[in-house]
Amino acid sequence: MSVFKEIVQFFSPPEKDAAPEAILRWRLVISMFVFVCLLFGSWSFGLLPYSSGFAFAEDVDNKIAAAVDPINARLNVQNEYLETLVKSDYAQKINRELKARCDATTSVDKIRINTAIDTYQRSYKKLDGDRYPELDCEDL
Repeated sequence: MSVFKEIVQFFSPPEKDAAPEAILRWRLVISMFVFVCLLFGSWSFGLLPYSSGFAFAEDVDNKIAAAVDPINARLNVQNEYLETLVKSDYAQKINRELKARCDATTSVDKIRINTAIDTYQRSYKKLDGDRYPELDCEDL
C-alpha cells in the first residue's frame, strides 16, 4: 500500500459500525491536526506571544542593509585612500620619466620614455579624470 493511501486512511473517518476506540482515535487525530494547523497559523501571523511570525522580505532587506552600510562606508574610505596612493605612485613615475627624458641623449631613449609617460598618463587620467601636469626640465 502506498504512503498516500495510508495517510488518507489515517485521516478518513471510521466505518459507521466501528469500535468506540477507533472513533475516539479518529477524533483525536482530527483534533490534533486542527490544533497544529491553528498553532501554525497563529505563529505565522505573529499572534503567539514572543513570536514574530515569518520574516518579511522588507524586514530582512532592512536588517541586511543596516549591517552592510558600515562595511560599505569603510570600503569607500579605503578605496579613496588606495586611489590617492595609486595616483601618487603614477605622479612619481611620470616625474621620474620626465627627469629621465630631460637627461636622455638619444632619440630612441626619448621615444621609449615618451611611450612610458603616455602609458602612465593614461592610467592617471583613468583615476583622476585629467592628465598629470608635466613639468618643464627646469622645474624638475
